[in-house]
Amino acid sequence: MSDVEVRVLGPLEVWVDGCAVRIGSRKQRLLLAALAVQDNRPVGTDALTELLWAAGEVPPSVRVTLRSLVSRLRSALGPAGDRLAPRGGGYVLTVDPAAIDAVRFERGLARGREQLAAGHAAAAVGTLRDALALWRGPAHAELDGHGFARAPAHRLEEARASAVEDLVDAELRAGLTADALDRAEGQVLAHPLRERAWGQLMLARYRCGRQADALAAYRTVHALLRDELAVAPTPALVELQARILRQDPLLAADGGPGPADHAAVPDLPTAPTPLVGRSAVLAELAGLLAGTRLLTLTGVAGVGKTRVALQLATDAAPAHDGGVRLVELAPLDRAAGDGTVLGEVATALGVATAGAGTPAAIVQRIAGRLGDRPLLLVVDNCEHVVGAVARAVEALRRRCPRLTVLATSREPLGLAGEVTRVVPPLSLPAPDAVAVADLAGSDAAVLFRQRARAAAADFELDAGTAAAVARICRRLDGIPLALELAAARMRVLSAEQVAARLDDRFTLLTAGHRTASPRQRTLRGAIEWSHDLLSVDEQVVLRRLAVFAAGFDLDAAAAVAGDGGDAGRVAELVSRLVDKSVVSTRRRRGEVRFVLLETVRGFAAERLSDAGEVGSVRARHRAHYVGSAREQRRVWGAGWDSALWHRRVAAEEENFRAAVASALADGDHDGALLLLSGLWVHWAWAAGRAEAVGWLQAVVDGPGTDAVARCECVVGLAVLLRWWEVGDPERSVRLFVRAAELAEEADDDACRFWVRYFHAEFRMLRGDRDGARAGYLDALRWAVPRSSAGWCSYSFGWLAMGAGDAAAARAEFARAVDLSGDDDLVRPHALAALAPLLAGADPAEASAVAGRALASARDFPLPGVHVMALVRAAQTYVLCGEDDIARDVVAELLDLQHRLGNLQFRAETFEVVSVLAARSGDHRVAARLLGAGGAVRAARTEDDAGVRVLGDVVAATRRSMLAGLGPEAYGREAAAGAAVPVPDLVAEVRAARLRR
Repeated sequence: MSDVEVRVLGPLEVWVDGCAVRIGSRKQRLLLAALAVQDNRPVGTDALTELLWAAGEVPPSVRVTLRSLVSRLRSALGPAGDRLAPRGGGYVLTVDPAAIDAVRFERGLARGREQLAAGHAAAAVGTLRDALALWRGPAHAELDGHGFARAPAHRLEEARASAVEDLVDAELRAGLTADALDRAEGQVLAHPLRERAWGQLMLARYRCGRQADALAAYRTVHALLRDELAVAPTPALVELQARILRQDPLLAADGGPGPADHAAVPDLPTAPTPLVGRSAVLAELAGLLAGTRLLTLTGVAGVGKTRVALQLATDAAPAHDGGVRLVELAPLDRAAGDGTVLGEVATALGVATAGAGTPAAIVQRIAGRLGDRPLLLVVDNCEHVVGAVARAVEALRRRCPRLTVLATSREPLGLAGEVTRVVPPLSLPAPDAVAVADLAGSDAAVLFRQRARAAAADFELDAGTAAAVARICRRLDGIPLALELAAARMRVLSAEQVAARLDDRFTLLTAGHRTASPRQRTLRGAIEWSHDLLSVDEQVVLRRLAVFAAGFDLDAAAAVAGDGGDAGRVAELVSRLVDKSVVSTRRRRGEVRFVLLETVRGFAAERLSDAGEVGSVRARHRAHYVGSAREQRRVWGAGWDSALWHRRVAAEEENFRAAVASALADGDHDGALLLLSGLWVHWAWAAGRAEAVGWLQAVVDGPGTDAVARCECVVGLAVLLRWWEVGDPERSVRLFVRAAELAEEADDDACRFWVRYFHAEFRMLRGDRDGARAGYLDALRWAVPRSSAGWCSYSFGWLAMGAGDAAAARAEFARAVDLSGDDDLVRPHALAALAPLLAGADPAEASAVAGRALASARDFPLPGVHVMALVRAAQTYVLCGEDDIARDVVAELLDLQHRLGNLQFRAETFEVVSVLAARSGDHRVAARLLGAGGAVRAARTEDDAGVRVLGDVVAATRRSMLAGLGPEAYGREAAAGAAVPVPDLVAEVRAARLRR
């Protein structure tokens, strides 16, 4: 693999194998700079889009444009192009940390400080000079203050300033006074408010025999601080001035005590284990801490707020010359008042409180000790005395102008100027993670592995344990405390046994460290602590929210957790639960949704059962989701074809499924009918649900009275049996006949349309094109919304394709687009079908339509629609000769098919990849894929002759392979491809990617 070096301490530079790489366009440089900021972590496409294009200038097919930009950047990187790859819904640049100048600088700085602390001043001078020589200009200059680069850039610039001062200190101690003087002069010019640098300048001038100039420097900084900040110099600087005035002999000796000796040394406990997975969080928090006087870290119990705060304070210590102090409030009783809390602060600061009989007197003593010293005060575990802490912090902030407070609490302090940030759980493996490679990028998996190895030296994260570890991490929500407790069980259990026992997690996870506080020794103790701090009303709402199987909105919360009264009261209580870190929030498409982590939900469910409310609350939950389906029916009518409905189901699918199961269990047959009449349409194009066919069978034969919903469910059962190739096709025929009778009984035109339309689809798949055409024409008579007519035009287009009439097909697909709105599911289908048919006459228009199809498909949270649009887009780009873009689209397609286990359009996928492989010269790969595609088509039970968009291109590729390999070799490779199981072949092609 090629050696890659990335330089971000100045204008962006990339060196590959010792040679500088020329990155051409401004957007390519911005893209590369953005990826370089993230230290081998992926950057999402949304963040990259915001960086690369101004508002109003985002191209309509932005993801395709971005893939093209990435493709060109890979080419520019030459042999190192494979370091840039798609991952996690974005892109990542993988580089050895030691090959990034910023990392080398920070390591050099740490090493120089260690040498200086050990008394090796001369060695520290060399180390720090080398580290500072890596700088060529402002950090991450290419990004020019863009949001997600601001915090890392600020952190590096602050470290650079501290490194200069460390070097001055080392030079003074090594006797290099002239060098120290020159450097200190430059530092006070660059950073006129850094008192440490002024103290170093005073000392260097004094040692050079310039006592008057040293005192003049003090007068300058004194006036500067007074005029700019309205503060006086620190006591240490005042003391240095006094020592210069009296010509203290210790100041003249090389290595004697100088102003650097009062630099902030954190008075913090040393962590017994490394902090895992918090570099991005710490980078963001460092920027926030530098710009505020009160930063509060909140988060769910066990998420690691204290560990993050202590690491943040340690990192920030150089910027707080007055020191860093920790106040631990966990041992305090909940009844502790203002005086008790202030007494803990005074103790941490070494301030005597004897005789200070009131909180105001304690504040006065603390303020007298601190003065205007720049001190960082870490106040840990505030939630049980939050009122007293808020009053103490407010009083101290007023009296101590340079005091910064970093608090941890399960709820904010609620003070003016307070900045709050939620400490998130550790990143999780993907839901389908089963292999070691699937755990890459999961900090939760890293932590579990480390702690499991500490508990059981023979534990290995390998093919035999990866799937169980992934389940453990996800079911424990990435909460560090829970993961550590689970890892401790690895002494006596296997990973699979731990995963299997998580239904009883509160009994299992009880093996905490003896030295931990009682509430941190067990998972139940941690959650119970938070629960007991809630008011009675908050506890009632929390336990009722446990009935939600997934996220929910405020309307759902009011319907389920309220008592039929004021919905605003429930909203207020949910907001309080969010503030107290027992309910989490998620934002998507501008909507706020609320989530209970599985661990919190399990605890709340116990409380719901203890209260005897399970049945009544479950009935409210079901009634709410049945009501949602009824409202959608009222607005839209039968068909469930809108993007709004599919987005609602995607967001609430687990709740809808729970409502169906509840309806069937409790005998609410009409509720189950109505829910399933809308859900089957979503499942047909989403990932599918194994229980869907059984549920539909149960309701179509049940006693429900909703005739329209029953008709739709019968249609759904017929369609899913056919699409998912379950059972005898003749059963679907009988179901369509029954559905037609039900549509007449219901006297519903929308039902009449969908019965006829899907029955016609069924006929077309069986090769009965005349019957299909008659069915579509019959359905068209009942097409009330324009989108229904659009579906008919779409299907007429495929009939024309089957007849070899491409012109008629183009016209029908274009008509389907015209008849559809942005909210109609037919739109992405019609655009995707139209795009490849335009390639021959107008490649530019074809590419544009393919981009519109992809954008339209992404408006629907339906993976099957995404797969369809990606297949058609890839075919279009192949026909247009845009092979690089086609490869990027295919890479996304293969990843999606792998993630979903989705084998739809697999023959079309293999054919596209075979054409691209042949064009790249991979003849054997192309032959294998042609064989696989042919085998898949041969196994199909439906007639697909009309949808072979690449028919001519595939035939030409096959002829080329026969000529290039010879009939015998081609036949051998094609047979080998046909013999490989389809999922294995998808995985093989995905792993190999496509050569350019």
